[in-house]
Amino acid sequence: MACLMKNSIGYRAIGFWAEQQASKWHDDEPLSDYVVTIDELEELTGIDFFCNLPDDIENDVERKFSLKAWGL
Repeated sequence: MACLMKNSIGYRAIGFWAEQQASKWHDDEPLSDYVVTIDELEELTGIDFFCNLPDDIENDVERKFSLKAWGL
C-alpha cells in the first residue's frame, strides 16, 4: 500500500509491504514492521506510484519516510 499526504509542511509518503498469508494475522506485530519507502515498494511491485507529481517532489517523497509524521 502506498500513502501520500500533503499538509502545511509539504508532501509526505509512506509504503507498507506485507505478504498475504492464509495462516493468520499477527495482531501483536506493530504496523511499523511493514513500513518501506515508496522506492522500495515500487521495486517490489513494479508500479510507479505518484507519477503525476512533479519529478522533484516525487523523487523526494519516494526515497524516505517519517514514522512520526504518520503517527507510528
